[in-house]
Amino acid sequence: MHRGKKGTNKYQRDRGAPQHAWDIVLIISTLAYLLHMLKMLQQTLLLASLLALASGAATAAGGRGKFRLQGTMKCTWVARERNRDQDKVRVSVKCEDPVARIHGGVTDMECAYEGRPQSCPAYRSDPKSFWKQVGRSFKRLKASVCLDETAPVRASACKRAPRDAHFRLDISSSVSAAQSGGIDLPPGPTRPGSVTAGPLGPTPCPETQRRAEEYCGSTWANLCTFFMSVLQKDAC
Repeated sequence: MHRGKKGTNKYQRDRGAPQHAWDIVLIISTLAYLLHMLKMLQQTLLLASLLALASGAATAAGGRGKFRLQGTMKCTWVARERNRDQDKVRVSVKCEDPVARIHGGVTDMECAYEGRPQSCPAYRSDPKSFWKQVGRSFKRLKASVCLDETAPVRASACKRAPRDAHFRLDISSSVSAAQSGGIDLPPGPTRPGSVTAGPLGPTPCPETQRRAEEYCGSTWANLCTFFMSVLQKDAC
C-alpha cells in the first residue's frame, strides 16, 4: 500500500508537468499578442497624426479664388501654410489691370494677408465653405485690398472666433506698379503725293495708270490700276 501511494504521487507529478508548460506557453503567447496590438495602436496613432497634418495642409492649399475690383482690375488669391509656423496661413493676392497698361493707371498690385484660421471651428469642420466666405470678404474690401491693414478679411462663420483667426494685411508685402497713359495724337496732314482712300478706293498716280494700260490693256486697265495702287510702296 505504501509503494502504491508513492507511485500515485509520482504519476500525478508527471501528469502536472505538461500542464504547467502549457500554461507558460499560453502566457507567452498572450504577451506577444498584446505587444503586437500595442505596436499596431502606435502605428495607427502615427498614421492619424500624419493624416491630420496632411489634411491641414490640403485645407490651406484648397483656398483659392478670383475677384474683381472697381474698374478693370482683376485679382487672384491663393492660401498656403507657412513652414515656420504651421498654424499660420498666408493668403497671397495678385492683381493686374490690362486696360491701365494702355491708358495709364495702376497696372499691377501684390500683397499678402496672414491669419490663424485653425482657431475657428468652421475652418476645420467645413473648409470649402470657409474659403468661399473668405472670397466674398475680399470682394467687399474693394479699393482697400492691399492698402488698408486695419481692414480684416474674415469668414462670416468666424465672427466670434479669436482675433487672430481673421486674415490681416502684411503691409510690408504690399507693392504696386503704375504706368502713365498713352497720348492720342490727332491725325496729321496728308503728305503731298501720298495715296489717300476715296469712295472708290485709293487714288492712283498718273504713272500707275499709264503702266496699267500698257501691261493690261484698256479693257482691264481699271482693275490693274487698282491692284497696282494697293501694292505699290513708293509714292508718286
